[in-house]
Amino acid sequence: MDVESLSSLFESDYRQIVADHNLQELRNVLKWSGIDGVSREDILTVLADGQDSNNRGTRLEDRLFTVGEIERMVLVAMGARERKEILPVRQEEKQVSSIAEEAARSHHIGIDEFNEAFSHWRDGLYVAEALKLGGAEWSGLFKDPRDRHRLTKHEERILRECLVQPSKLNISFTSVGGMERTKQTVTELIQLPLIRPQLFSTGILRQTTSGILLFGPPGTGKTMLAKAVATEAGANFLNIQMSTVQSMWVGENEKNVKAVFTLARKLRPCVIFVDEIDALLRSRHRSMSPHWAVNTINEFMQEWDGIQSENTGVVVVGATNRPFDLDEAVLRRLPRRILVDLPDKGERMEILNALLVDEQVGFSLDERQSILESIAEKTHQWSGSDLKNLCIAAAMNAVSRKMFLMSRTFSRADREQILLPHSKDLHRTLALKHFLDALQSGDIVPSTNERAEIVEALRKWDKEFGRSAANSQGPSRIGF
Repeated sequence: MDVESLSSLFESDYRQIVADHNLQELRNVLKWSGIDGVSREDILTVLADGQDSNNRGTRLEDRLFTVGEIERMVLVAMGARERKEILPVRQEEKQVSSIAEEAARSHHIGIDEFNEAFSHWRDGLYVAEALKLGGAEWSGLFKDPRDRHRLTKHEERILRECLVQPSKLNISFTSVGGMERTKQTVTELIQLPLIRPQLFSTGILRQTTSGILLFGPPGTGKTMLAKAVATEAGANFLNIQMSTVQSMWVGENEKNVKAVFTLARKLRPCVIFVDEIDALLRSRHRSMSPHWAVNTINEFMQEWDGIQSENTGVVVVGATNRPFDLDEAVLRRLPRRILVDLPDKGERMEILNALLVDEQVGFSLDERQSILESIAEKTHQWSGSDLKNLCIAAAMNAVSRKMFLMSRTFSRADREQILLPHSKDLHRTLALKHFLDALQSGDIVPSTNERAEIVEALRKWDKEFGRSAANSQGPSRIGF
């Protein structure tokens, strides 16, 4: 075989490889775009007829096409198919003698239909990309599916680290014992605007508060209350802490803060919960405040003003044990400040009932009520968290007592049979003695009391700046 024949053979093989590669890319674009009605033959017709001005006279084997060029061919083929379907209808309506005459006269290519088809094709790509990035875990969170694909790297990190979906919170108002007045207040200020935003879209209610501050001693249920609000409203929940926005790199703090609010807008209705808000938004007037902390607070204030003016279905809820350390500008944006104080006896009864709803306490309803009243009486100034620890200790005492009796009564083989999963003999009943043993052991003690310095400081601050101060001036209303 001479050189010329060999060269011609190589050229033919090369062109075949190029054509195969272009066809494979074409299959991929059609597969991922999800476009109905456009086939490979339509694309080949576009190339053969020269309908694509950028690739006029070009064949599949001439050169390698980029993905962008192939996408353009798909769109042009889509428009060509639309013309075939639209022009006969237009011809009949306008009684035009021939399709060619109409096309030559008006150059109509069905641009509105083409733009609509292009929009559906683009949305399909965004949805497919979003599913590849987040999978089913994030599907349905965004009202606009394209927002999932448009997230910045900062928003992506916050989405994965801080987002809690309402279906996964598993906390409702029934899980929060006591605090009836506080529940009513947060329902009016947070839950109602998120569930019925149309009621707050006009007039003075457009300027209703976009933030609420929950302050009180540790363990009184501030975080649980915020989660319950998000659950009842069906809102997404962003749990933001100092570590969420803090970075060692200059300028990254501000970007993280901005990402929190932009992500919340895309996830609306959304509750931004800032735990230990005093650590993040501490007063800027302190002489030791570094410049990066001041810049972070400034950015937070600007973004906060944005959601307040736009009424976007985003609410900020802050929780702290030290409200007196907050910056003054933060307090202005948190006009409703609610003290979540240590529970009284009635509230302790409700908390105990909520904690022990799945436990058998006593052998009758009257005995259960008597035991819970006795425990509520003996736990003066205990917080909800302290009561939870007490209930756990009492349940452990019941288990230990049952295991001790089993070791004295049953043989080893019988004990192994009883300890099998789902055995009815494992059922426990909590008695008053189990609670008293936990109280007398000294292992479970209250984390604070009314004489503690922090409790006195919180109640004093509440009288000056909180709900108690508002009550002294008359009843408050929505929007403060």
